Amino acid sequence: MSPPSTFTFRVPQAPSGFGPAKWVPPGETTTIGSLSLPGGMIYVGTSLSTPYGNNDRCLINPSLTVGAYGNYTVNHMGYWPSFSEIDTTARRSYLEWLANGRSDPRADIGYVFLFFYGLERRAIIDAETYDTAREEWPIIAEELRRLLLIYGEKSGSFRRYAGSLLDWVTLALYPTQTYLLPIPQFPQTYELPTYIRLALGQAALDSAPIASDLALAWIAHDPSISLRTPARRCSAQFEKLFVREYIAVYGEGMVLPRNRTKLKLVHRPASSGFRGYTLPTLTFGETPDVTALTAPIKKLQVIVDAATQELEAFSRYSLKNPDALNSLEGMLLLPTTLWPEDAQKGLGTLKSRATDADAVSMTFGEVLEGLGRPGELNKNRIVALVHALESQQIGLEPDVLAGARVPKQADTVVLFSTTGSDVADRTTASYQAALLTIQVAAAVAAADGEFGVEEQGHIAAQVRSWSHLSAGQVRRLIAQVTLLTQAPVSLASLKKRLAPLAQSAKESIAGFMATVAQLLCTPVRRGTSGSVDFVPTGGSSDGNTSTEGR
Repeated sequence: MSPPSTFTFRVPQAPSGFGPAKWVPPGETTTIGSLSLPGGMIYVGTSLSTPYGNNDRCLINPSLTVGAYGNYTVNHMGYWPSFSEIDTTARRSYLEWLANGRSDPRADIGYVFLFFYGLERRAIIDAETYDTAREEWPIIAEELRRLLLIYGEKSGSFRRYAGSLLDWVTLALYPTQTYLLPIPQFPQTYELPTYIRLALGQAALDSAPIASDLALAWIAHDPSISLRTPARRCSAQFEKLFVREYIAVYGEGMVLPRNRTKLKLVHRPASSGFRGYTLPTLTFGETPDVTALTAPIKKLQVIVDAATQELEAFSRYSLKNPDALNSLEGMLLLPTTLWPEDAQKGLGTLKSRATDADAVSMTFGEVLEGLGRPGELNKNRIVALVHALESQQIGLEPDVLAGARVPKQADTVVLFSTTGSDVADRTTASYQAALLTIQVAAAVAAADGEFGVEEQGHIAAQVRSWSHLSAGQVRRLIAQVTLLTQAPVSLASLKKRLAPLAQSAKESIAGFMATVAQLLCTPVRRGTSGSVDFVPTGGSSDGNTSTEGR
């Protein structure tokens, strides 16, 4: 009898993905059926236990049936989705969303949560055991920020859970003096991000001032601070105004007190796979939780409101004019520090020209062209422009702010240099008398049909000798003299303005005019000062003030 035949049997190797789950590292691509899933950051396998012994909801089990068709814009799942429990169409839909880069904003939020469950497990449970998981925290943080930008506005629930996990992976290895580091971008959530709370708490612990960029992040993300429509609609302008106001009030920054409530972070996971798992708590030593304080919030709200108020007119205008910032009318509703770069450069050029001489003449149209915004303006906008020029120490004649007729494009105007402390007081009797005096003097000087450099110099020298006037008033009067050489005041207007003056004032002005006429028509005989000794001090027919010559 022949010996029996010998047979060898071998168990076939399991298909790829079967067996204990494996974490697909960030950046790697894996294939499930006919779909290629880029980017990694998923668990693939047939078993991934939770504390209760069942498979984790995030696990992609390749042994399960997948439908031939899917649509991830439609909700095919319950409130707590699980890849193992959803139907075949939902599985196909989820895999297609992964295959398309996890980026389509139309996707139902349930598929985003299913992916998010895996990030939670990797960041917290795996990180307790594997160094590689902890090393992936920065990558997970970036993925969370990306998902929040796409889906944060779609679901408040996702925004809350993802924001909490973002805090966890950002702060689990928190540095000291976080307030000195660049501030990451954070999505809007229902509470102040723990990273910002940590930075503020560490600053309070060190008695360090809160820098303006950290204060800006605070007010932008703290739901207890009210940001009205102008602050949100015109966010770029609001931020600059807030920083300006904050520095004006607090200099290097507000210093927070050390309150007793200590900062801590406990992430409340979205996945039910954490049931039975003891969640670790992040603590930060003696760092206080400054959100327990109310006084700093009230102080910041005052600054927020002040900055917002400055934007109200521009905000309303920009609602109907999307290109408001590039139009002259829109610009004039903002402080000059918020003007576009080219307009600020043009403003600087005008200031240099006004500073290089006592006064510089040009047409009003040339002023607008210098700002790169030619065009007609109504009276209110011209007044706004004059205020803007004065904020940059540039005076303008005719004196629109004192009631002079607003200039047209072809009209001559005079720019001159001022300082913040010497803006002329246009209301004093002495200034008004001096202004009327030089206007009458200009009329006398122009009586022969020519008002030249010599005549202008004589009157300007007289103005400079009037020590009872401020430096700002003298500068404006010199500019007025320059303007009068090209745009003299009419005799009818002068007669109307002279009529209410007291007789003594009229006699004083008449005496000065006679002296001016003599100086302009005969060889000059004057003292070393080069000026006529005449001081207009104001006067009116009611006798309260007078203009006296000496």
